[in-house]
Amino acid sequence: MFVDNSKLFTDYVVWAKFLLNHLKIPTEHSYVNLQCISQILAYKLPQHYQIIKAYIDEALETLEKPFSDSPYIVEDNPYKDMAQEYLQFLLTTDRASASTLIMQAVKNDVSIKDIYIHIFEPVLKEVGRLWQIHKITVAQEHYCTASTQLIMAQLYPFFFSSSNKHGFSLVAACVNQELHEVGIRMVADILEMDGWMEYLLFGSKCSTTGYYRIC
Repeated sequence: MFVDNSKLFTDYVVWAKFLLNHLKIPTEHSYVNLQCISQILAYKLPQHYQIIKAYIDEALETLEKPFSDSPYIVEDNPYKDMAQEYLQFLLTTDRASASTLIMQAVKNDVSIKDIYIHIFEPVLKEVGRLWQIHKITVAQEHYCTASTQLIMAQLYPFFFSSSNKHGFSLVAACVNQELHEVGIRMVADILEMDGWMEYLLFGSKCSTTGYYRIC
């Protein structure tokens, strides 16, 4: 359903513009690059060019618009303070305290789904934003991601033990050798909390967590 949706491409263009601007590379370079790609694809793939051109034209229009540099942990987040505290623990490489914070939240009856949506998701997006604007290093970004994956694994017993299966199945997959799989893992986990049977595939890697995860 996403093949005919230009939003994936334009979102990537915005991401690239954001990153390159902070590397002091002018937006004009991206604009020229997209125009060159358009010309080459017009020659190489003439039978598909009208579809391609529509995507690239929309991306070119997107480049002309201002972009926001707003933090992802926003004021209306019901767990804003906890998300900020979790982020600070990760940025100071205090994984133990980050884990304790989350496990204590579970004991205080914060739902795991809320932890995923209101803490893990905005915090990891904010980590990515901080890397894009060169506030943290790629090593710190990897540490935050790996720590969150470990803490997610600590939460699995709380929802994988559920027998409330409703018969729906999901196959979620990354392309071969894709290492950025935490997002799709979170989507699969949330669906499993809602009673889905899931098969989670990570290229040539095997995921062993959960009931029905295979490689």
